Amino acid sequence: MQPYTNLGSYLVTKGWSVTIGAPGEFERFVLSHPGLDFVDIGIAPTILYEKVVQTKGFGKLWKSLQDSKQLFNPSNGAPFAETWFRAILNTCQMLKPDVLVLVFTNLCGAAVIPEMLGLKDQIKVILSYPMPMAPTKEFCVSMAGSGYSYCWSGLNKIQWNMSERFIAQAIHLKAAKKIIQNVATEKGLPIVDIDKSFNAGTAPALFCFSPAILPKPTDWPDNYHVIGQFTNQPPPPQQQQQQQGAVLSSFSSLPEKLQSYLDESKANGYQVVYAGFGSLGFFSPEQIQNLLDSITSAITNLSTKYKIRAVIQTALSSRPGMTAEYKKKDGAVDVPYMMFSETVDHTILFKQVDMVLSHGGVGTLQAALRQGTPCASICCLPTADQSFWADLLERRELGPPWVWIDDVKGKVVEGMIKNVLDNYEKYKGNAERMRIDMAKENGVEEARVILDKLVVG
Repeated sequence: MQPYTNLGSYLVTKGWSVTIGAPGEFERFVLSHPGLDFVDIGIAPTILYEKVVQTKGFGKLWKSLQDSKQLFNPSNGAPFAETWFRAILNTCQMLKPDVLVLVFTNLCGAAVIPEMLGLKDQIKVILSYPMPMAPTKEFCVSMAGSGYSYCWSGLNKIQWNMSERFIAQAIHLKAAKKIIQNVATEKGLPIVDIDKSFNAGTAPALFCFSPAILPKPTDWPDNYHVIGQFTNQPPPPQQQQQQQGAVLSSFSSLPEKLQSYLDESKANGYQVVYAGFGSLGFFSPEQIQNLLDSITSAITNLSTKYKIRAVIQTALSSRPGMTAEYKKKDGAVDVPYMMFSETVDHTILFKQVDMVLSHGGVGTLQAALRQGTPCASICCLPTADQSFWADLLERRELGPPWVWIDDVKGKVVEGMIKNVLDNYEKYKGNAERMRIDMAKENGVEEARVILDKLVVG
């Protein structure tokens, strides 16, 4: 999560009162933004996932479907979806807000809460997602692990229908209906029948990814809006990005050692590769060690032929304190890379690197492209949207072919980095054109306008 993803703070400056509901571990982060209030909605599904899901064989889609069933099964630990529902209901009872914005909390059935409380006309519901979550013939289900699109549009639509039947309705909707029944019976509230699908209906939906990367599908309804990232901080002019010395040294929010390493590398004409993976908290230490070994080996080997260095972020996940303990090989003294585990602002870091190697998460990829930086992806989770974006960026020639983490063997990583170095002008040129288009976007302001219209009505 980057400091500029602050729609709430922006709304506060426009006179809105904003309360953020999130797992308790994010309380400090939320309250660091002036004007925001915080509500703890319970356990994060990522933590529960680590407790109830076996990660071996993660590359199998059938295994991923079974994992989803376990995650939404209340008998496997804390029923996080019901905890979410109760927290949101209690907050709506207390605050009676004008707008209830649901991200993945929509999966607990919270969209019916205003009607359960008799506040349907007062509390407007809006959905918000960082990836496509609605059927279309133009591309695949973003979280199916099957890449961007099949060769025939009809197959895309079939996949969406299958996902709707076997996941949205059979798992998520079934769990949501049970939650609504339980809570309504306990509190003496009416049992409201939720829509047959979480992805259909009249509620406005904000899709917070760049329309320059993925325009709104032509078969999506008018109440669905692709608005761009939640950022009102456009990238700096290109001439500033190319400067070194004083400009680069003025960045004060990166750790001092990291900034010094970047400054020294650039001053000596090195191309710098960034490597970082946000989803490794689900994997074994052996898998993580193998991945980091592959990266360090690739950089070491390529440094004998190319003038490159690397900065490698060993954080396992977005959760505070989760870092990898990478064991360097004996005898490694003058290595061409630097490792760090601190959480840093990618907006600042990616201005100063020449390539971003990541897990293919949409936030990381967009942060890189907003700086005109080519991307390479080693995707980790088939139940996430990583392969969707990685495949799309490959097709747009913004980076080399992507791979799954299970396929990181031999010199695969070395080949990916070499591909970027050998085709750098092409990838960099395409990324620069993407940067220019993305600089015209302002997802925060787009969201504010839509919310204003929804309230005024």
